Amino acid sequence: MDALYGEVSSRKEALQHVAKCEKTVGEKWQDFFKCAKDVANFFRLVSFVLSVRGTNAFPARIFSLMN
Repeated sequence: MDALYGEVSSRKEALQHVAKCEKTVGEKWQDFFKCAKDVANFFRLVSFVLSVRGTNAFPARIFSLMN
């Protein structure tokens, strides 16, 4: 947890710069991780958050088809 805090706090300016860009979320994170080094814990956290579905529409459709 301390390592993650250190990674985020040391890259705070880079995160603010990337957040202001007019790109998609995925492109912003790609740009950030291309430039940032030694942020393995932060990469794992972002990867997990972006892999979580925003909606449950697909599972709901499957259950609907199954009656």
